[in-house]
Amino acid sequence: MNRRKFIIKGGCLLVGSFCCILISCLNKRVFADIGQEGYKVDPELCIGCRECLEGCSFDAMKMVEDTAYIQQDLCVQCGACYRICPVKAIKTF
Repeated sequence: MNRRKFIIKGGCLLVGSFCCILISCLNKRVFADIGQEGYKVDPELCIGCRECLEGCSFDAMKMVEDTAYIQQDLCVQCGACYRICPVKAIKTF
């Protein structure tokens, strides 16, 4: 069962619509917990395009030897990197 839980810290500063959660909150106040362990990058598929770094509002992505890497301690599981990756190198685990 895929559960959804949203935690709002300090209230939304924008319009407060549900779409903020889907694309990740720009004010870093909304966190989505969708019942997954997390995301990881498949280094065999990653082409080093850096799209995921630009798509992550929480600075949880970094490059290690031309391969994207998710810093699990900073990742809030919003899924922005997963949705934006052009080669689907980001997987759930």
